[in-house]
Amino acid sequence: MPINATKKPIYESFSMIHLDGTFMCHINGKRANWYVEKGLAEWIDEKTFQLKFEPKGKGKKDLLFYNQKLENRCVVCGNDHQDELNKHHVVPSVFRSRFPIQYKESNHHDVLVTCLDCHENYEHEAMLYKIELVKENDSIFIRYQDNGVGIQENNAEKPAQLGNGIGFLLLQDTSDKNGFIWKNKEEGGFFVQLKLKMQLNKNKID
Repeated sequence: MPINATKKPIYESFSMIHLDGTFMCHINGKRANWYVEKGLAEWIDEKTFQLKFEPKGKGKKDLLFYNQKLENRCVVCGNDHQDELNKHHVVPSVFRSRFPIQYKESNHHDVLVTCLDCHENYEHEAMLYKIELVKENDSIFIRYQDNGVGIQENNAEKPAQLGNGIGFLLLQDTSDKNGFIWKNKEEGGFFVQLKLKMQLNKNKID
């Protein structure tokens, strides 16, 4: 499947201003226009709008993600040409769609900006690995395997500690430690199985 550039900027970074004049957060243009069209806010300039009402709180004012002005730039090589940029979802939709609602709400972000070349390189490398979401009886498993060097002997007692990225942390939080299996494959490479302890949408697994 060909990888195409997005038709508009991935991050739009419209500034939302509180009634008292303090900055609240950055949001996308569609949501900013909704506030203005509903008469709940007015434009200060082409990228900034101010609320006309007193909200219940200061929104996401204290969350770094919403305070920073995100750049439309490839996170790998730094390419900032809009006609060469694409969205990359860290968590594949086949998994994310089955997560509980608390892991799918808008305050969880897994979108990165990549250029077409870097995205294509990623897709090529991803084909070297195999990840499956499997339903067996009433249990849901995530199985991963590759053709690498496997787990070395000095790390054999702590495979679950080998990663520290957001994906690994999420799996540790949502998996049943009693259903954790790992082994080096005889033909080379590594196999790991995680049994999920969360309640998933089982209808989508069948």
